[in-house]
Amino acid sequence: MTSTGARFDRYSQREPQVFRRFLDNFDQMPEFERIKEALGRFEHHPDDIEDYDIRSETEGGYITFDTQESNNFKKYWDLRLDYVSSFVPVGYRTANLQRFKNDVAAGAVTVEKWGKVVEPKADFLVVEFQNGYLDWQIYHLPTLHRLLPQLETAGDFHTNHKRGEPWGSAFLAVKERNPLLQSAKPKNLDEILSRAKPQV
Repeated sequence: MTSTGARFDRYSQREPQVFRRFLDNFDQMPEFERIKEALGRFEHHPDDIEDYDIRSETEGGYITFDTQESNNFKKYWDLRLDYVSSFVPVGYRTANLQRFKNDVAAGAVTVEKWGKVVEPKADFLVVEFQNGYLDWQIYHLPTLHRLLPQLETAGDFHTNHKRGEPWGSAFLAVKERNPLLQSAKPKNLDEILSRAKPQV
């Protein structure tokens, strides 16, 4: 298990609830009507933390989802894209993305696990925005990955080290209304279901 394993294991217990609240909310929208019926049958895979967390089976196959809780949304109004889930050394801090990349290339920083926007393992990212403003959004992860060079320019890069944890992380804060993020959102249920992959 990576150094992030214990933390993600605790978080994974909340992911089905985040996903269910997303389904409840989106089912009320005309363009996503019947999303609960279409995606309501899903399995949570806490042991597949390196790959994806939720697999939804549909008649056409399966779709994978990752979930994220985003705090302080009313204060910052941004989406914090997971850029690096785990790196060492502990305590490394920089707000300069190019410096971070240079330090990784020079071996001064070791990335143990890239974030979901750099190495997308799921089809979609479901985000629950919290703190003063509750909302749910869905983004096509491969599209976010394709747009990563532009997102790196548009977003604010931050490294993060939480007290008591033996690793650091990094994220890109991008304003949620940014057109790049908007372009990664499916516009209706059919766009989501079209990503279903055949059962193996």
